[in-house]
Amino acid sequence: MKVQSRLVDKLSILKEIFPINGVIQVGVSDSITNRYIDWEVDKVFFVEADGKVVGKLKQELKHRNWLFSESVVAQAEQERSFYFANNPKQNGLLKLDPLKKYWRNLKTAHITSVKTVSLQELVCNYDYKANWLSIDCMPAVEVLKGYADKLSELDVITIKAILDAPEDDLLNSTQAEADEFLSAYGFENISVEDDLNPHVGNLIYARNNFSKDSGALVSQDVFDTLEEKYNQLVEENKLLIEAKQELATSLEVFKSDRFEKEQDSRNYLEQISELGNSQQALAEENSQQFKLIDEQKSKISKLLESEQRLQTELQETKATLEVKVKEASQLVDIEKSYLDSQKEINSLNAKTNSLEEKISSQRNHLADIEAESKRNQVLISNYENEISTLKQQLESSQKLSEQMTLQNETLAQMADKQQKLFSSLESNMVARFQTGLLNSVKQIESYIGVQNYLETGNLAMDYHGWPISSDLALFLLNKIERNQYDLIIEFGSGTSTQLFAKALKNQEQNKLGQNVSRLESIDSSKDNLAATYLDLPKKIVTFEHNKKYFDKTMATLTEAGVDELVDLVHAPLVDCRVNGEDFLYYSCEPMLQQLKHVFAGRVAKILVLIDGPPAKTGPLARLPGVPLMLNHLANHQLDIVLDDYNRQEEKDIVTNWKKVFEDRFISYEEEEVICEKGAYFCRINP
Repeated sequence: MKVQSRLVDKLSILKEIFPINGVIQVGVSDSITNRYIDWEVDKVFFVEADGKVVGKLKQELKHRNWLFSESVVAQAEQERSFYFANNPKQNGLLKLDPLKKYWRNLKTAHITSVKTVSLQELVCNYDYKANWLSIDCMPAVEVLKGYADKLSELDVITIKAILDAPEDDLLNSTQAEADEFLSAYGFENISVEDDLNPHVGNLIYARNNFSKDSGALVSQDVFDTLEEKYNQLVEENKLLIEAKQELATSLEVFKSDRFEKEQDSRNYLEQISELGNSQQALAEENSQQFKLIDEQKSKISKLLESEQRLQTELQETKATLEVKVKEASQLVDIEKSYLDSQKEINSLNAKTNSLEEKISSQRNHLADIEAESKRNQVLISNYENEISTLKQQLESSQKLSEQMTLQNETLAQMADKQQKLFSSLESNMVARFQTGLLNSVKQIESYIGVQNYLETGNLAMDYHGWPISSDLALFLLNKIERNQYDLIIEFGSGTSTQLFAKALKNQEQNKLGQNVSRLESIDSSKDNLAATYLDLPKKIVTFEHNKKYFDKTMATLTEAGVDELVDLVHAPLVDCRVNGEDFLYYSCEPMLQQLKHVFAGRVAKILVLIDGPPAKTGPLARLPGVPLMLNHLANHQLDIVLDDYNRQEEKDIVTNWKKVFEDRFISYEEEEVICEKGAYFCRINP
């Protein structure tokens, strides 16, 4: 792409001036990752809000020593609204309504709450160092404000910004705001490269030694500085040559001085030899001094032995005195022990007297207890008589309770039989009521059919006993009349097939009746309506897997004279895999692919009725219909009707469809149709 190429070319030149020591990349795309691979960058820290993109990058680039973080970065940590667009490239913290002036078809798919984090805190948590920063999302200025304390470490910054004047709804997203903020930190805008949208650009910032002229990569001042440094290096090289010459001269002087110093060294050795003779005489004098010292040591040794003997005698005397002191101390202890024993004896005598008094008191108390015991025995005897009487009464009560239990069981059995009888009566009444109601409806339809035959000679269609009911048929007819569909697709044939064909035939007859003169004079190759009719003459495509019903439907269409409007396809059930699960579904993909080519380059209005296959073919049997339609006709307006919505299985199918819509960022409208068997209606791409 030309725009991207100019940006990459300028960044490639810039990295030669500021070699990359590490890159922080906020917002990721395949072109960005390929750029760093081509540049062979060792250190890259990717920050991306989409977890699916982060997971894909980790898998594809797991062999590289790069960092990845699934985070939403802003100026500070807080709860924010995150906007998902129908174009995932515009997902972010900016409201999408103000951006519609730049992207007309931009829509909000849904909004969720996220917790943001500042880029500075995120990078510090990973202890990551970088000198390049690239922000490929908006609002970029808010991300820069959350990295303000670390901007001094950067050499190059690239951001995506809106080139128009600042507006309240697009704060922190414009070039003017970025220029003002980064200039305070010593950065200048050196280039503005247009994006695919002329109002959005990729801005390149570097330190102040770059020109403000967006057409020049490097200023003249920088080239002058580089030339001055080169001249300095040349001068320094000349000085080095002169220094080498001076060093050679100094080396010659050094050699001369060295010879003189060697001569001095020889003289010094002769002086040392003379000094050695003097040292020998001094050694003989020292020998005599050592002899005198040895004699003094012998005298000191004798004095030490005498002192040691005196110390031994002193220790023995001390030991004798300690023994005598211990004996005296023991005598004192014995005397104290005797006095303590006398005190204990006196105390024991006092306790003995007290115990004797207590024993006497206890004896008197024991006599009272014996008297009380006799009275208690009389009371116990009376209690035993009462207990015997109570036991007899209890046995009588137990017998009475057993009789009541038997009666309760009998009553419970009678109540159960009565409940079953009521249930049976209710079921019979409901069945008779439904039978009567269905018979009444059948009689009314039969009456209408007879009247229609008498008036037109055509038999009316039967809406009971085959797929759709009359109330759903009326709902579908209203849709066909109001929306003028380009195509009707039907999964499962029957009454609805004939109904659709007759409705379209009536529409075409009305159009031809109103425009006969115009159609006769118009060249079909130049008229859009006529061209549409010619490239798809059969406006109804119906898939039927059962050959018996296929033949029956074909005979009914032929008999009614509407078979030229229906492309009835015999599509036997085949294995089909949707969202990782296996199903049996119509072999319809070749026809859907053909329809995709027919409507290529146009947006068609298509009605889709999903009334098959039967539930007995497997769980959630009708689920694959919508995913298969989206695989081939997702860019058209699809009005989808699901029959039998009163059943829980159909409600589960709709829940799965909604998840498919959300995963594919498809907008839709829905309603529940109140009818005999229930129906669900939704419009995709309204």
